[in-house]
Amino acid sequence: MNNIIATTSQQVEQSPIVTLYELNLTDRGEGIFRFCNLIDFDTPVKYNGYDYIPLPIDVTGFKFSGQGTISRPKLKIATLDLSIRSLVIKTKLNGVPFRRIRIHADNLDNGIDPNPFATYTIDYYVVDRRTQHTRELVEYELTTEFDKEGKKIPGWDILKNACTHVYRSYNPDTGNYEYSGTTCPYTDNRYYDTFGVNQTDPAKDSCGKRLADCQKRFPDQPLPYKGFPGVVKR
Repeated sequence: MNNIIATTSQQVEQSPIVTLYELNLTDRGEGIFRFCNLIDFDTPVKYNGYDYIPLPIDVTGFKFSGQGTISRPKLKIATLDLSIRSLVIKTKLNGVPFRRIRIHADNLDNGIDPNPFATYTIDYYVVDRRTQHTRELVEYELTTEFDKEGKKIPGWDILKNACTHVYRSYNPDTGNYEYSGTTCPYTDNRYYDTFGVNQTDPAKDSCGKRLADCQKRFPDQPLPYKGFPGVVKR
């Protein structure tokens, strides 16, 4: 939980918490599927520059404990909508990354204080298996990436001075940045080269993957750095 949320959560009056969901189907050729619950909204919710489409869904089973088995939330999606039915039929969702984002309504793009970083801790899961499929709905069981048979911890290399985020790339043909497949949340118009030197040419923008590069791009903000600067080696 970042400092903004820690402060907001202690206030007597708070704006409602909005829950958003993402299914990352990039490696299936479908991009990122962003949605929210139709019960709460009847028009798309705008967050961090993207629309989250209201759908008849039910997501349950999120719980956190340091003991016992890891929680396995259930995602139920009504398949009455033809586009959803088509997605379920033609796309195998097993192994697809899933995110749950919780943020106060005031901090949405159209809120009174827009701030895409003012979220509660984001929950990361993957779709493990389909547990139910009827004419009206499909249900999936979610799990964490390391809650799999034979999976060892850590599941990735622990690198001291190298962030594993995928940084944006500049397309000279369009004059814009490409964000497809990007995991780093940086979208600002301040440019730095691989050595951390400030640049005016957007084509020279390139992240050096060091903690210092992240600090330049996110001053006075929680850092999304995906390295491990506290380790002794590697």
